[in-house]
Amino acid sequence: MPKIVDFQKRKDYIANEAVAIFVEKGFHKTKLLDIAEKCGLGRTTLYQYFKNKNDVFQYVVESEKSKLIMSINQIKNDSTVSSINKIKKIVEEVVSNENINDIIIIFIELWMLVKREAKRENEELLKNAVEVRSMFRDLLSLAMEDGEIREIDAKLMSYTIFSFIEAMTLERFIDSGITVKQKLQAVNIFIDGLKK
Repeated sequence: MPKIVDFQKRKDYIANEAVAIFVEKGFHKTKLLDIAEKCGLGRTTLYQYFKNKNDVFQYVVESEKSKLIMSINQIKNDSTVSSINKIKKIVEEVVSNENINDIIIIFIELWMLVKREAKRENEELLKNAVEVRSMFRDLLSLAMEDGEIREIDAKLMSYTIFSFIEAMTLERFIDSGITVKQKLQAVNIFIDGLKK
């Protein structure tokens, strides 16, 4: 009797294994064969699930993004939490999530390549970054309206907070002597500095 394979489970498994390879080798150096070997599959079997490595990556991004957006929306919709504390919680959610950290690392690699080669082929990169920055900008604007923080350039500050997230993600690979908790404490001191 032929073995019945849960298509969605295997697709998720392939995608998760691919992320580890993307982080280890770099997105552009990773070949579909690398992913197939890591998963113990033949390359032709892999094509039943994904057209190419871009397809794998897009699947991972959409999957993780939808989970993260659900979590962020829960934080944003919590009326018992101030806007400034929502920002802190969202930063913590993003920085503490290793899957999201891996995707940010891949995004940074792709972003540098796109910038270096002056390509605009991956508009999705820009769209995702703008989406996160906009969310921070909106929360900062709301915090100003509510009198929680002093007047600032919300757009510029949203870029700064996003840059902290990127830097903390990169630090995970550079200096393992600093814990996520310590990094978050440092960022929270910065965010608290915005208060009136």
